[in-house]
Amino acid sequence: AQRTSRFSAGEAARNATRSREWLLVTEPPKDPDQGFVPQPGDPVVYFHQGHLDQLMEFPETRAEQLPWEEYPDMKPVEMCEVERVTYQVPSANEDDSHAVFAVLSLRRLSDRSGNADRPAPEAGPSGSQAGPSGEKKSRKFQVGDKVKAKWKNKFRFNGRITECHADGTYRVKFDDGDEGSRTAEAHISFQTFTVSLRSGTSLPEFIVPLFRYHRNDSHLWAPGDRFRMRFEGDLIFGGIVRAVKPIDRSYPASPWSSLEVKWDDAPGQEGAGDDDEEEEHYSPWEVMAPSNGSNGAEELLLPTWPPDAPASG
Repeated sequence: AQRTSRFSAGEAARNATRSREWLLVTEPPKDPDQGFVPQPGDPVVYFHQGHLDQLMEFPETRAEQLPWEEYPDMKPVEMCEVERVTYQVPSANEDDSHAVFAVLSLRRLSDRSGNADRPAPEAGPSGSQAGPSGEKKSRKFQVGDKVKAKWKNKFRFNGRITECHADGTYRVKFDDGDEGSRTAEAHISFQTFTVSLRSGTSLPEFIVPLFRYHRNDSHLWAPGDRFRMRFEGDLIFGGIVRAVKPIDRSYPASPWSSLEVKWDDAPGQEGAGDDDEEEEHYSPWEVMAPSNGSNGAEELLLPTWPPDAPASG
């Protein structure tokens, strides 16, 4: 069977998005690579260079203001949390070319934690405040949170929480350098943005579950490394890493699609020359190293789902 390049977009990608089956999923897949159905509270990683790819293919899902325009400090690798999920469903009089897609509200997480886990509220003025009877209640915001806050009770501007006061107010340092020393909680909101997520396209993911993003942290890919990848159900393809480099020089620190790969010859295609091959790129979390330090001929080490489930065998 031939593997279809994930970059063969266009009509094939649009056909794939017409399926409604993914909306009926009630349990997570056994294999996490078989799809991601986001739920509120899920920690994810957002890559806006991948978002650009989707907008070029599906321009009708573009928001009035793009996330990196609203938040100029946005990094190529942005830790977020799913805050809300809704669905855009075609009306009864629209044809099948109109796809169902999810509309996600993502909250930007602070940079204080590399794994995007929100820490438990701290005791004392930095993480809690006293209620009328002296009991402690958790604050909504923490030091380091990325927020929008009112400046002089007028417009909201981007900034960060730098201090939590005992009276329930916050010190906010705005991105332009100004500071609000006693900003009420009612005048602060988290920094959020909205994106559309389509299922079944041939485009690479730009919203990746956090556990999947981290699953290959211990493996540093290098040219010449062998890999395996599950594709289209139970098909497993193998290959070799040709190069590790940013796919776009505008994002030199981004790992997104940073592996240039060469696939093993498919049956009937032995001896195909390199000049006939399409250059393909994948991200480190999309491929897996062969098990037991083998040369790639043995089975693929697949992760378990949910992430904390015991491994089989």
